[in-house]
Amino acid sequence: MKITLMEDATLYIDKNNQAKLELGNNLVLFESDSELEDLKTDSKDFFELKEVTRENTKCVLTYQIDEGYQSFFEAKRYSKVIRLSLLEKVLELNPLNNFNEKVLLHPRNI
Repeated sequence: MKITLMEDATLYIDKNNQAKLELGNNLVLFESDSELEDLKTDSKDFFELKEVTRENTKCVLTYQIDEGYQSFFEAKRYSKVIRLSLLEKVLELNPLNNFNEKVLLHPRNI
């Protein structure tokens, strides 16, 4: 299992290509689980959200990672030209533009 710490969140990725993201309740503002059902909507730009649960003081999002996916962390080994090309493609796609809600990116993921 691979574990990544990000300020108030922890990401666990297991060998079955499932990612479990634990967010502190101070980051997630919702009163009932039904408010998060929109996150389960299929999108070509994001992983499929399988489950949303609460565990003590955390909101837990469980995702299924697509087969063949490679993290941007892998790109750190690429040349600057390839990394800039990847970034340009992401900016061109602008996947966050399709949401009415506030969407945050962690700087480590950029």
